[in-house]
Amino acid sequence: MDAQWIPWADAALLLSLIGLFTGTVLLTRNFIAHRRAFALWEPDRTVLIKHITTVERTAWRYMAWPCAVGLVLSAAWRTLLEPTLLQQPWALAIWGLLAVFITVHLVNGRLHSAMQRNAPTWGVSTLRIWSLVPGLLLAALVLIATHRELRWYQGLLLLLLGAGLLVLALRNTKNDTPHADDRKSHP
Repeated sequence: MDAQWIPWADAALLLSLIGLFTGTVLLTRNFIAHRRAFALWEPDRTVLIKHITTVERTAWRYMAWPCAVGLVLSAAWRTLLEPTLLQQPWALAIWGLLAVFITVHLVNGRLHSAMQRNAPTWGVSTLRIWSLVPGLLLAALVLIATHRELRWYQGLLLLLLGAGLLVLALRNTKNDTPHADDRKSHP
């Protein structure tokens, strides 16, 4: 393969990753809003759920799925252009994280289907935790891509630091989930 195509493959890979990350974050934040909307009184609940469902469907069909397909195709293209990457530990770690990111995308697909049926299976707290996963994966990708000579113990320390930051972020988020007893009545 010609080396002149490598920058184009890298650009396609990066654009697909950014698009998939954006779509995933948008979806997970909308899942939280959708779940919270179930605790509202009518007619607010119906109006809000209809609007959020439309936004979720648009993000899923026109942002997340095309970028997921683009990510797989551009990663395959990049590997075909330079097959020696498969011998580099950092490249294998990046491909593994991309596989995890695609798995997150597929889990979001199941959540999206449940939300479209108005039968959510996860609570607000679980969705809040889930919404932080794409950011952690993106941070891990950036760290691996920029520090290619990272040792296993350094990676483990970074993983523990990321988990600690996740726990800290969850502790600092206030639990303002409306419950059935706390619903505000209309005037």
